Amino acid sequence: MLNYLKLYRFDVFIVTAITAVCGYYLTYGTLSLSVLYLVLFISGILYNYVYVLNALTDIEADRINKPERPLPSGKLSYKAVLIYIGLLGLIAILGFIFFFKGFNRHMVVLVLFIGAVYSIPPIELKKIPIVAPFITGWGLVHPMFITGKFDIVIFPAVVLTCYSIGTTFLKDLSDIEGDLKEGRKLVTNFLSVKKLLIISMIMTSLAALFSLKLRYPIIGLAPFSTFLTTLYFYNFKKESEIKAMVYKKMILSVAIVGSIVMTLITTGLV
Repeated sequence: MLNYLKLYRFDVFIVTAITAVCGYYLTYGTLSLSVLYLVLFISGILYNYVYVLNALTDIEADRINKPERPLPSGKLSYKAVLIYIGLLGLIAILGFIFFFKGFNRHMVVLVLFIGAVYSIPPIELKKIPIVAPFITGWGLVHPMFITGKFDIVIFPAVVLTCYSIGTTFLKDLSDIEGDLKEGRKLVTNFLSVKKLLIISMIMTSLAALFSLKLRYPIIGLAPFSTFLTTLYFYNFKKESEIKAMVYKKMILSVAIVGSIVMTLITTGLV
């Protein structure tokens, strides 16, 4: 069972769970047991489905970038993962029917749709270097729209999306080797690492600037969780020459410093 769980990403589970809680709290001003069910569905099933789908279509790249993962290492067969994703899809449909209605239901469908066109040919948005980080960054914040009301969560969501995109641009650089082997277009074909760092800093700065108007302590949980998950990957992620350069020197400095600043601002401590 542990290998099935490893098809997903620990950091995505944490961040999407927190943004789901944020959306609910900002809308209703309180938390209840029902939030737990929503979080388990959104982070444990819905986003799990999307990321397992991505794992199925990313086997070759993962053989280089993440050879220890269950599929490229052979710990799980392709057929077993197909059955697993089918089960996740069935539960996602049931949750969609029983847990949501109206606008929030449409937001669930949007996750499934974007997840499909992101990973499955012929579109495969993940292969478009500039587009992919924006979609990934937005996706981490999207649970706010699933659990909350649009007019209430829109501005906090924009703030967190700016921050998330800034972090995602750098993290994607750590997968350059596998993408290059697969013949994909790389973001570095269009922008230098220096320019990507500048973009990341601009997006993080915009998020910090916008968040000056928020003063919602609960929003601070999102950048704080990024701080923790960045440290987690720094300590446990397998390194190579490219990953050591990009991940240690850039992601560690920008993501961690940015997350600390964002946390302080959104909680009203500065």
